[in-house]
Amino acid sequence: MKTVLQRYFYWIALFILFLLEGSLVPWILPVAWQSTIHAAPHLVLVGVLFLGVFTNRHLALFTGLAFGFLHDIVHYGIMIGVHAFALGLCGYLAGVLTLSARRPFVVVMTIVTVCSACFELALYLIYHVFQVHSMSFNKAFTTIMLPSLLITLLFSLVIYAPARKLLQQFKEKSEEKGD
Repeated sequence: MKTVLQRYFYWIALFILFLLEGSLVPWILPVAWQSTIHAAPHLVLVGVLFLGVFTNRHLALFTGLAFGFLHDIVHYGIMIGVHAFALGLCGYLAGVLTLSARRPFVVVMTIVTVCSACFELALYLIYHVFQVHSMSFNKAFTTIMLPSLLITLLFSLVIYAPARKLLQQFKEKSEEKGD
């Protein structure tokens, strides 16, 4: 039982983050801000990026695709596959950017920042190209992208140390088993 829980712990943790992202986090923003700012903290994105940075880029790609499709189905039914594409791409990008053995805090936070910005930009561009919205880039940047990016970065700072420790243990155990 313990090994099953250890093996699927990261999936369970990401699913809990997915539930929190859709249920608890919208209550955090003050009511006065909700009419002008549409911040959507992407907790699952942070988890997928950390997975790409600390373990394996291919695992981050497939995890991003899975949770992205789940996100598309549950939260954004306008177009299926947009979040899956963006989340999978950013997870893979995070893994590619950290192919070196050293991963200091500054490098990891820079990668999380760049990949989170790429995620926000990809969502905006895809929705803009398919004319799902008609918002200008300046308005989208100031009311959606920047607030979402800041909240996502704050969350990544909070969970950095425990996530790094757990993912390095996860990677060591999977390398011992030869997975």
